[in-house]
Amino acid sequence: MRGERAARNGKAFRLTGKVLAVFTALLHAGDSGLTLLELKRVVWDEHVDDRTAQNAVSRLRHLARDGLGMSEAEDPVEADRERYRLAAA
Repeated sequence: MRGERAARNGKAFRLTGKVLAVFTALLHAGDSGLTLLELKRVVWDEHVDDRTAQNAVSRLRHLARDGLGMSEAEDPVEADRERYRLAAA
């Protein structure tokens, strides 16, 4: 399987395709995060529908939870004030 490995606290998980691009964009955005529109512009083009972008964020959450052994209560991708950001380690 092609892709990149992401890690947190010594635990790694594999990401590919648009999910990897979402992770990379959020990583580069840091604490300021990205709005859905900004995320769409960085990862796709601005004409992608919201649902496609939201599905990629959801998939990233799922893969990160599974790969890192996180509970469903923990959210690796925080969303507040309409901005997405990676949760602090």
